[in-house]
Amino acid sequence: MATITAADVSQVFSPTIWTREVERAREAKLVMASRVRRKDADVMKFGEKIEIPFISNLPSFTVGPDGSFTPLAPVETKVSVNITRWLASSVDIADIVEAQSQYDLQREYTEKIGTALGYAVEDDLLGLWSGFSQATTLAADVTDPIIVRAIQYLDEADAPLTDRFMIFRPSQKAALLKIDKYVNIISGNNNTGMAKAGRNMVQSGVASAFEFGQIYGIPVLYNTRVIFTGGESKNLLWQRDAMALALQKRPKIETMARTKLSTTVVGSELYGFAELRDSHAVVMPTSN
Repeated sequence: MATITAADVSQVFSPTIWTREVERAREAKLVMASRVRRKDADVMKFGEKIEIPFISNLPSFTVGPDGSFTPLAPVETKVSVNITRWLASSVDIADIVEAQSQYDLQREYTEKIGTALGYAVEDDLLGLWSGFSQATTLAADVTDPIIVRAIQYLDEADAPLTDRFMIFRPSQKAALLKIDKYVNIISGNNNTGMAKAGRNMVQSGVASAFEFGQIYGIPVLYNTRVIFTGGESKNLLWQRDAMALALQKRPKIETMARTKLSTTVVGSELYGFAELRDSHAVVMPTSN
C-alpha cells in the first residue's frame, strides 16, 4: 500500500501562500527636481536646446573733464541645456502570468517604471557635483565649521539667501544629529539665538519625509542617492540657480500595441539638465 508522506503533501497539496500585500522596495525620496531652476516652458512645444545668456555686472568709471569716456565692451557668456536625455523603462507581462497572478501586476510595475524615470533625473542632477569648482576640505563627517565655510562661499558669490538647500547621505544625517547645537535647533530646544532660522520644520508644517530641519535657515535634506564615489560622499550646498532642468516630455506611461500574448507597459521621458551657476554650489565631501 502506498503511503502519502509529509514530503508528498508539501510538494503537491500544500501550495506556497504569498501575502496579498506586495512588499515594495523602499524607494529613496526624490528631492532635486523641485529645487533647481526649471526651464520646462521654454521647450514644452518644440526645440532641442535652450541657450541661457548671462549679463555681467558693469563697473563704473571716471568721466573726463570734457565729458569724454571709453564705452565698455563686455564679453558675455551663456549656458546651453541640450534636450538629449530620452529615457524609457518598461516591462512585458505575459497573459498567463497576468491571469494567474493574484496581484495587479500592471499597476505594480507602472509604479516601478515611474520610480525608475524619477531616479534618472535625480541622479543626473546630483551627478553635477563633479563640475562645481568650490568644495570644502574632505572630512570623515560633516561638522559645523564645514557648513559655515560652505555658506561663506555662497555669500561671497552674492548667491540669493532664498532657495538655498543642503543635501547629505544618511550617514551625515547621523553625524549632524550628534552635534548638540543642531539637535537643539531642529528639536526646537534652541538657546543659540537662531530661533527663526532653526525653527523645527515639523512644527512649521512644511516638513517632508526627506527633510529633517533647518540649519542657519537652510533646509537640510538627506537621500541615499547622493553620489558616493572614490570613497567620498558628495554632499551638496546649493542655491536654486546652480542647476537647470528642462523637462520637454514629462514621464508618461503607455500600453503598447499587442504583437503577442502579452502586455507591454512602457514609460518614457525627455529632458535636459546643466550646471547653471558654478559659484552657487559647494561640494562638502565626507569619507562616510
